[in-house]
Amino acid sequence: RNGLTKVPGTDTSTLQTLIPSVGSLSPAFDPGKDTYTMSVPNSVYQFQLTPTALDPHAKIEISVGNGDWQNASNGAASESLPLQVGGNTIIVKVTDSLGHVTEYRINVNRASSDNGNNGGGNNGGGNTGGNGGNNGGGNTGGNGGSTPAPSPAPVPTPTPTAPKDNLETTRDGNDQPFATSKPSGDKQTLVQVDPAKLNAAMSQGTGQQFAIHSPNEGDMKVDGLTLETLKQLTDQGSKLNISNPLAIYPVPGGKMDLNGVSKQLGNVAMNDISVHVDIARSSDALISSAKNKALADGYELLVNPVDLDLTFTKDGQTVRSGQLNGYAPKYIALPEGIDPNRITTGVIVNPDGSIFHVPTVVTKIDNRYYALINDLRSSGSYSVIWNPQDFEDARTHWGKTDVNNIAARLDLKGNGDNTFSPDRSVTRSEFAEIVVNGLGLMAQDAPQVQFPDVSPSDWYRNSVAIASDFDIITGYDDGYFKGSQQITREQGFAMVARAYRLIQSGNVPNQEQIASELARYEDAADLSSWAKEDVAQLIQAGIIQGNGPEVLSPKASMTRAEVTALIARMLKLTNLIDK
Repeated sequence: RNGLTKVPGTDTSTLQTLIPSVGSLSPAFDPGKDTYTMSVPNSVYQFQLTPTALDPHAKIEISVGNGDWQNASNGAASESLPLQVGGNTIIVKVTDSLGHVTEYRINVNRASSDNGNNGGGNNGGGNTGGNGGNNGGGNTGGNGGSTPAPSPAPVPTPTPTAPKDNLETTRDGNDQPFATSKPSGDKQTLVQVDPAKLNAAMSQGTGQQFAIHSPNEGDMKVDGLTLETLKQLTDQGSKLNISNPLAIYPVPGGKMDLNGVSKQLGNVAMNDISVHVDIARSSDALISSAKNKALADGYELLVNPVDLDLTFTKDGQTVRSGQLNGYAPKYIALPEGIDPNRITTGVIVNPDGSIFHVPTVVTKIDNRYYALINDLRSSGSYSVIWNPQDFEDARTHWGKTDVNNIAARLDLKGNGDNTFSPDRSVTRSEFAEIVVNGLGLMAQDAPQVQFPDVSPSDWYRNSVAIASDFDIITGYDDGYFKGSQQITREQGFAMVARAYRLIQSGNVPNQEQIASELARYEDAADLSSWAKEDVAQLIQAGIIQGNGPEVLSPKASMTRAEVTALIARMLKLTNLIDK
């Protein structure tokens, strides 16, 4: 069937629009056509439909695969509709006020794998495209066809209810009135801290937990804090959490260079520097760019990006903190009813909509799931993605779980054809990129390359520069980096040990501990002297488990699977990703 025959003026059981959250209908939606097709990549496990009926009082129901009918609201996104691999039949049934019924059928095909359907695999995703794409998403169709990619669904603009003066302020979980709120005309909650009341509360002890929570939807702005207040909180080991339904933002005073902030503003007194904290839904433009990028690269954006901002002001001049001196947590609220097992990782959303992985753990607070994101920044736009991987040549490999886990976090790339080559040796430049991506390291400014053999045009330039800035990599005695050389296991161990110390300082083994840890390996004498402390520390931490039961093989080359296992163990043992 291609069309409907309706009785003019009496039958209002048709839809005006039907919009999928992923991809697009073929043909384009027409109220008079009742059958459509769609194709989605393998990475799309579910999607939503937004139906708008001609009759505002019509009943709308949706069934997947002849299953039970579920109600859908007129003009709103439906519940998530699961998609199995292959064909899926979805029926949208509209019953108007007079009992007339119209059914629309959508036949959705979910690809069996992203091999050849996701032009370029993990090297740029792209839209469906024959022989592998070109690292950036070609057009649809085998061998370079030209069918345009589907457009993303328009981003709905939520209309939060008007904010109320219902602010919650606590000290160690008990009510402590040290701030007030008032709604503004643009759906914002404006919070004003009372410095005298906060100081009085702070004087009651050390190591206290202060919290400001607004239950209002919409943006939240907090004023009234000073840099001196943050210093006092830090000095007494106390913490301040600021939150609303979008996010929880623990103010990272203890991880900031507070004197550096003062210097940026002319070395003025800390008490004269105002502190502002903002939690806000990102701009429509950024959300749209992020959704376009997700659609093009084949991952699912689970949360509309949220802006967390910490700024410092004096006499109209506003600055932000530089890089933090350790990982600081931020909690991004996950949508109600979401499956916490379908969270791959938290990401930083760049101004162009592209994303960058930051280490993430899923946690539950007061019956709500959050993505606990750890990064070295005090401000940014954050979201959460679902990006499962299943490389064909890793399915029976000992490193399968770690390979798919770390690749799903965008920390390393496949070959572009759903293969990974787990046993291929890794070069020094590849290793630098995997470590930098795994730790979510970003440069505040353009990183400077210290090695004469790393040119501005090299693909690994930024990763090497960042890893060098964080003292994770060093060059050879002649000052060269030699990025194309295969990395030895002991070189890889040393780099991972330096990365581990960036996360977890201290616990460097002494000479007696070094000898004890290395004694269990029969080839420990083959280790270079410069690597012994690093290797012993990783053994002590449980990150190195040897190459078999009794050998380290320090001079052997390191494979892609071995690198992945090391990075995964380090991130899990430091609680930066889920175990």
